[in-house]
Amino acid sequence: MPPASRVSLRDGRVAVLRALEPDDRERLQQAFERLSPTSRYRRFLRPMEEMSDGEVAYLLSVDHRDHEAILALDPVQDRAVGVARFVRLEAGAPSADAAVAVVDDWQ
Repeated sequence: MPPASRVSLRDGRVAVLRALEPDDRERLQQAFERLSPTSRYRRFLRPMEEMSDGEVAYLLSVDHRDHEAILALDPVQDRAVGVARFVRLEAGAPSADAAVAVVDDWQ
């Protein structure tokens, strides 16, 4: 299990932050299902009813160098509540695309 950090949020809840790992597939898919259509659109910049197997595989294929993703977990329910990531468009480039998604009931 990757190292994790506990953070206290302004509303008093606690989240655990750690690197996303390949075995987080189910957590990632369940978090996507908890996003409203508006939140999905804001994250993916297009309407999405579901993620394809290829999209899930891509989102899980972090190398912790040019593609990084940090998972936020609800430690009480052991469910993903958000993901922040960056992806460099070219390996080693000084800039990257960034994206953040937080499930609606944690926004």
